[in-house]
Amino acid sequence: MKKLLITALMLSALLALTACSTGNNIAPQPELPSPPETPAIQGQESTDTQSNEQMDTAQAWIIEELGATIVTAGTFWEEWWGLRGRFAHEHIAFDEWDDVPSHMMGVYSRILPTSGFDSINSVHSYLLQYYTESWIAREQSGELAAFVEYNGVLYIHTARAGFPSPRWETAAHVLIEQDGSRVVVETTVPVADWDAYTVEPWDMVRRFTFVDGRIDDGPWGVDGVE
Repeated sequence: MKKLLITALMLSALLALTACSTGNNIAPQPELPSPPETPAIQGQESTDTQSNEQMDTAQAWIIEELGATIVTAGTFWEEWWGLRGRFAHEHIAFDEWDDVPSHMMGVYSRILPTSGFDSINSVHSYLLQYYTESWIAREQSGELAAFVEYNGVLYIHTARAGFPSPRWETAAHVLIEQDGSRVVVETTVPVADWDAYTVEPWDMVRRFTFVDGRIDDGPWGVDGVE
């Protein structure tokens, strides 16, 4: 009897210890991950960065294209002023003084089709690649226009003076203002009397207003170099 009582007490104690041990053995809770950043903010930052990059790329593209237009147009007028390239002496009938109208004598000479121009319309079509209609209208209506047509014959202004000239191929361009299709570009170009070598080149700064990618206001024509 005494042995049974001791055995029962020992069994009760063992059961109590087992229950206590089981109750304290609580599985640890897993650590919760840090809350992620708000997707909307991340997306907005990415969009802003892309927009800035696209803006920079677009601006660089505009400057490159408009700068190329300035250089090409400027080179055209330098050839015209220097009577070089398509306006070299072999493309102009300097010896046909008798065929020049009296009111144009000493200022204009007949330009030959070998220049690539055979009428005022052909000049107009070429200039339309780089200039607006209004710019061309202003140039062609001037008292000393670069080209005139008289009795179906195309003439070129050939009266010259020793002015310094710009080197457009080395010009630098900066976008100053943009409002829709209207863009203002500031161009810096070195100018000198390149044949005399007596005067150091200096920088000429000019502004060009573009409308739809073509020059609408710029310093060219008979008074090209100011």
